[in-house]
Amino acid sequence: FSSNILIYSIFMQDITRCELPPDYFYYRTISSDYLSYLHGCSKNVRVIQVGKYGQFAWAKKILGLWIIKSEKIDTPITIEQIRASGILWHGIVIWIPWSQYLEKIDGWRSFWLPPTHNTTSGFTEIKEEREYHSLWKTRVKRALARYKKYEAAGEAKIVNATTDEFCDAFKGTYIKYWWKEVFIEYFRAMRKSNPNDTQAWVAYHGDKPVAGLAVYDYGIKKDINSSVHMVAFTREEWKPLQVGTWLMDRWFTHCQEKGIKYLNFDHLRDNPLAKDQQGYTDFKENFIEKRYKIVTTWIKFF
Repeated sequence: FSSNILIYSIFMQDITRCELPPDYFYYRTISSDYLSYLHGCSKNVRVIQVGKYGQFAWAKKILGLWIIKSEKIDTPITIEQIRASGILWHGIVIWIPWSQYLEKIDGWRSFWLPPTHNTTSGFTEIKEEREYHSLWKTRVKRALARYKKYEAAGEAKIVNATTDEFCDAFKGTYIKYWWKEVFIEYFRAMRKSNPNDTQAWVAYHGDKPVAGLAVYDYGIKKDINSSVHMVAFTREEWKPLQVGTWLMDRWFTHCQEKGIKYLNFDHLRDNPLAKDQQGYTDFKENFIEKRYKIVTTWIKFF
């Protein structure tokens, strides 16, 4: 047991899609909460039930052609399911399998273009028999110890933030303007539709907000036993002190207290994303136990 903890504290493990835990799902294609957010973003999105876990695909008509996306679901959508949803015209289905690797499947073609989805992610599992800090790298443990000293001296604190408090603090940080507005609107929409399950924390040094983290607890309603990383920011001048570690510790503690099994770190940087996303991906990977890629895409015309 102790040797396993030593290995985890030094290495993040890369696993294949076939090694994903059977109770670990992709939240965007199974959660009723995310479905309500999806409808709020676009009234023209149609949902098609797929698979045995309440999973769904979404469809939208673009320039007279139906585009259906069945993302990170192991059960392929059928033409019968498409017709039963009321879609009678022609279109294309994009299917990204979740935990199975397929070399060929009848009726489907391998998609030759770059992925239409984020391919890389990671998670950490909360287990009763181990202390979660044992998985962390040494440098982030030092950053957390530094915060504890600031906190004990009354110089730093973490608060449960209101929606406006979180967004105002986020607006005060440097990030590409377009990305900032997208993240803020995403956070506002999720908190408005499900306020009790959207957690937001802001870290202060003195009276100045220096970092923030928002997560969504899909595990509360037990349709997915995960809490998912949504939005995070750190003021530029505080990045060398890794103040985001303070908030990561709050997230881990929150999940442990709520009985949530998986911390889902959501998107890690893929090659098409801007290089300035790499730094935060590197930071996330200090806390990730297992990292994986979901790359293969299949298409079908109907």
